[in-house]
Amino acid sequence: MSSGLAQLVCAFTPGCTPGGSGINALLSSRCMTLELAVQQWRKACQDSAWCKSPEFSLPDDLNGYCKNGLPVATISMMREMEEDVTKSPYSRFTRMAALLITATCLIVPLILPAIMASMKEKALGNFLDRMKKKFLSEGAISEQEGKGDNSLQTLQEGSGPSLADRFAYKIDIWFSISKASKPIALMMVVVWLVLVSWSALFAFGDDDPLWKSIEGVGIAWTFVGDGENLALRCVAVVTSVGGLLVTSLFMGIVGDAISEKVDSLKKGKSKVVEANHTLIIGWSEKLLPIVNQLSIANESEGGGVVVVLSSREKEAMETDIQSYEFTSAVKSSIICRTGSSLNFNDLKKVSADQARSIIVLAGENPNMDEDERDGEVLQVLLSLRRLQRDVGLEGHIVTEVNELENEPLFRSIFASQSVVHTVTAHNSIGRLMIQCSLSSRAGEIWLNLLGFEGNEFYLKHWEELVGSKYGTAIMRFENAVAMGIQRGDQLMLNPSNEEVIQEEDEIWVLAEDDDTYHVMQHPIRLNVQMLVPHFKEYAKPVRLILVGWRRDMTDMILAADQFLLTGSSLYLFCSKPIEDRMVEFDRVGFNPLKDLQNIRLEHKVGDGASRYDLQKLPLLDFDAVLVLAEDGMDESKVLVTTMLLYDVHTRLLRQMEATMRKAHPVKAIIVSEIPDAQVHTLLRQAQSESAGEGGMKLGCVLSNELHSKALAMVSENPQLSLILNELLSGSDGNELYLRPATQYALDGEELNVWEIMARARVRNHTMLGYQLAGMEKALLNPTDKMKRIVWHAEDALVIIGEDSGVDEYIIGRGRPSLEDFSIISQKASGQSGKPDTSKHANHGSGFGNRL
Repeated sequence: MSSGLAQLVCAFTPGCTPGGSGINALLSSRCMTLELAVQQWRKACQDSAWCKSPEFSLPDDLNGYCKNGLPVATISMMREMEEDVTKSPYSRFTRMAALLITATCLIVPLILPAIMASMKEKALGNFLDRMKKKFLSEGAISEQEGKGDNSLQTLQEGSGPSLADRFAYKIDIWFSISKASKPIALMMVVVWLVLVSWSALFAFGDDDPLWKSIEGVGIAWTFVGDGENLALRCVAVVTSVGGLLVTSLFMGIVGDAISEKVDSLKKGKSKVVEANHTLIIGWSEKLLPIVNQLSIANESEGGGVVVVLSSREKEAMETDIQSYEFTSAVKSSIICRTGSSLNFNDLKKVSADQARSIIVLAGENPNMDEDERDGEVLQVLLSLRRLQRDVGLEGHIVTEVNELENEPLFRSIFASQSVVHTVTAHNSIGRLMIQCSLSSRAGEIWLNLLGFEGNEFYLKHWEELVGSKYGTAIMRFENAVAMGIQRGDQLMLNPSNEEVIQEEDEIWVLAEDDDTYHVMQHPIRLNVQMLVPHFKEYAKPVRLILVGWRRDMTDMILAADQFLLTGSSLYLFCSKPIEDRMVEFDRVGFNPLKDLQNIRLEHKVGDGASRYDLQKLPLLDFDAVLVLAEDGMDESKVLVTTMLLYDVHTRLLRQMEATMRKAHPVKAIIVSEIPDAQVHTLLRQAQSESAGEGGMKLGCVLSNELHSKALAMVSENPQLSLILNELLSGSDGNELYLRPATQYALDGEELNVWEIMARARVRNHTMLGYQLAGMEKALLNPTDKMKRIVWHAEDALVIIGEDSGVDEYIIGRGRPSLEDFSIISQKASGQSGKPDTSKHANHGSGFGNRL
């Protein structure tokens, strides 16, 4: 290298000899013009002992064309220099090594699969057999273990797959279970391609092989034209083609990653990073009404977060949510995830441990019976208990109980009784249906009372009421209605007027909002005669017919026996044979002859959806017809049965009027158990369109709507489960009733709301509101309690109380105080205990003994 360069230097310097710093200076000027190179040469020769005269003349042939930064005349000298370099033994060795590496990287991937395919498991088995004998000789394993190893014998028989097949199988598994397999494989291909390109470029004399090989893989594919000879250009072409393939693979991997992420989001597999949210586990017809109520409850706070975990597909859940008609604009975020409620990881995926409340629904399969639904809820509770043990739970759990006897079991799963709150919904529907048979407005009263649209239940401690009697305290709430006392874990709903409010007591009220009511400084003082009309003797028996069958039919029959007067009749009409009905009664220990005191039970067999069977019934003789939604029945069948009953009754009524030539007083009602609110809307439209035909009144009990509202309310306030369970189940005596106003005021008597509330307290009843004749719905928590109203028999009061009548008159003495309201005494009234037969007595208000 120094010899060729010395000749180049001496060409410009007469009489000079090789050596000095001029060589390095000229090397650095390779890509400069000739004049600049000469200037640098002169500067370098100033300090050189062998360069005495820097002035020299340039040959004319060196002023011409310059290629690659060097004069044409110097190209031959540079080639001579390169030949000197190639003659170095070290340079030859490195270039040969680079060629060998290139060949190895190209050939091994081609011949390795063939070698592996030819290697059968027998050869591998022989190798393992030799290794086993070696280990036996060294004592590494025992002889007994060696004899027991049958895998070597199998390998020696050569019956297994080839080594290539096993290797390909391992690769397939790696790609299927490892998320990083594709990026790692791409990185290996890139490293292999860079290694091949670098070794080839180095072997063919490129001055910067490493960087160009990296450029060729995916940065600068245009370096193909930079090669100085054919070999370098061929390597550049191959590298660029490989770079194109690598880039294509990279784009494919990125595209697959994005697609997998989108598919994961569509399928609901991603993790929910939320806290203080409401989690709903399971899917049923009650879920969408629950979401609607939760959205209304959180509307004042700008909306909340509701997460749904179900085994359904995420897209199907979101489609149902989008098609549901919410009562108001949904400000809450509804997040759906697909998973199993029994899977620990799925529960963590929806942040169940961070949820403010968890609602557990059962019955995704409509063919399950009540015990199976409760069993499914029990499994979810056990999974949540494991989650609480491992990571903890921040919120409470709300579940629906289909069988009342399973409620203690649900509560006993967790150590703390305050974790699980239950809503006994199914059995309460039967009792509500019986109440609706006496007044079709009872179902609407429950719909207005539950939920977050209007008045709600609130609990608060009032220091100024401590030491007061409950009868006095309830008259100090002007914009609310007091309902009971919460004393620790004990709920005292509708307590006695003499109950003294203690220091730790809290008062349950029904109010519009928690900041719309307060306690007045003094209670309202009334000046009203405490005359309570007699009502019990003049109520009359009724005749009911139940169309369909429910699993809790025994509870409905017992509720009818409790509500109806002696002499009433109850007919059971369904397709179930009478023998099977008796078997059901015997299974639960029910004997109609011994257990029924007030009603007579009769059986009819037929199909409720058949006009022929319905025409055989004496529908004009019944006071009320109850259409039940049988277990697993489609709601369309309930709608068909209801409309058929209405049509058959209307035709029979017209025939009777045409025959007898007089109008028949229509007093019967049809009450249907409707799961879906949309079907209820259709029935209301049908009733309004046929209102002038003189047919039966139509009433509905929205079972799913009632359950959903109750679950949503307990989710927001778990203490409400005490009130709702007592009112819905009626196990402790207090229930919600709709009673005629003439049970508390004389017909035509003028009283304000305070005064008639005081009349209700005489019977130990709590008045929540009223519904006057002509009002579409009841007015709960009337705020204008000083408004005077003339009360008639057609008016009704919404009250909470035990199902017991008062046969005596109560007449106040002068100006009675609230402490006198609880006194029920014949001596105070000066009256005998005989029934009143005056014109002011309630001679059949149309509500019967109840409602």
